[in-house]
Amino acid sequence: MKKHLRLFQIVPYLRITASYYYPSYQFQELLSIKKFDFTNFIADYRYSFYNIGSKALNGCPDSRLSKQINDVINSDIFEVKNENIIGNETIFNDFSKSFSN
Repeated sequence: MKKHLRLFQIVPYLRITASYYYPSYQFQELLSIKKFDFTNFIADYRYSFYNIGSKALNGCPDSRLSKQINDVINSDIFEVKNENIIGNETIFNDFSKSFSN
């Protein structure tokens, strides 16, 4: 998709989104994950698989990653309830259907 549309800046957002919705699909429900834990998971995932970024000295992910996650939340792809990230039910259903076909 990124090559076809030539939108390389969308890649981090796709990784963040897929990192939530694919496990939700596997468990067949929207997962509720502490925002801090999710952010750390994404930071570890990016570093382990793509050698992108690293954690700051205090163990927190870089501010750019936190901003990207907030952008996804502000785009209604995720919601935050009681400091937990929860996916959008419509997106989850569409995502699940696409894997079922």
